Amino acid sequence: MIILTKTLLLSMTNSYLIKTICGIFSFIIFNPNNAFSKELTLNARNHQNKVILNWVTTEAQNTVYLIQRSADNKIWENIQQIKGYQTAENSEYYFSDVRPTIGKNNYRIKQVVGTSESAYSNTVQIQNTLPGEVKMLSIVADKASKIVQIYSVDLLEKILILDEKGKVQRIIYEPTSLIDCSALQSGNYRFVFHKKDIQEAATTKYVSL
Repeated sequence: MIILTKTLLLSMTNSYLIKTICGIFSFIIFNPNNAFSKELTLNARNHQNKVILNWVTTEAQNTVYLIQRSADNKIWENIQQIKGYQTAENSEYYFSDVRPTIGKNNYRIKQVVGTSESAYSNTVQIQNTLPGEVKMLSIVADKASKIVQIYSVDLLEKILILDEKGKVQRIIYEPTSLIDCSALQSGNYRFVFHKKDIQEAATTKYVSL
């Protein structure tokens, strides 16, 4: 008698394994599409200096989710491991990264069934900023006129202009988008931007005049 057994196991290929158990042939079908969720969609958002991740999926038995983070999409680190609910129904998961790195944070979920490798979710990117960091700040300097043009989403309270020795040359309160630096000598300067109502360390840009 030949028994066909469809087993939800994971393999890197859609191969077939045939083995004999007590004279009975058992066909174990490796089908990755059945071992893990066909759609493992990861969502992420910023909330009070933390990154909240969540995903909804169906899963096989002995499923583990590895939450991975990367700054460059090349080197990934496991920051948390979550054991699956072990249910055939849709399961929803949440994880809070309370220590995201400053700058770009890329996240993905690596789903593992048993001891076998499984699929990855989509990758999501979250930009994490310090409370005092100025968002979407760009600065363009015209060396000929020594006019510095500033663009920022946030309202600025003041700008400090420091020379190469760290000495403050100018303090500009409630700056406009155009800063006249013609009184400064040619050289490299450090512009320190402070947001309104924020006392933490501000954003620094280097400008050559």
